Amino acid sequence: MTTTQPRSTSTRGPCSPATGRALLVRSTRRHADPTMRPGGRLIVGNFHPRNVTKALMDHVLDWRLVHRTEEDLDRLFQASAFGRPTTRVMYEPESINLFAERVKD
Repeated sequence: MTTTQPRSTSTRGPCSPATGRALLVRSTRRHADPTMRPGGRLIVGNFHPRNVTKALMDHVLDWRLVHRTEEDLDRLFQASAFGRPTTRVMYEPESINLFAERVKD
């Protein structure tokens, strides 16, 4: 007889894209923007939709991520206290993770 374990023991559940967006926008307004000096940098990392391990992460590891494009991160920064798109986007060698940077004016 085979028994299966619950897929997730988390009581909080995954963070929805809207919740993640709201957290970034609120956090920059409350913490990053008021405390940053001109020239200060905020870097936000995210998984890119071209993540070739997405199916493995979703179905085997039960690790459901919100994947975002460069344009998605631009929209997040525009909605934040910065009110502007990213200054630049960087990638790790596999180009699965992207890092959006915004320099405070």
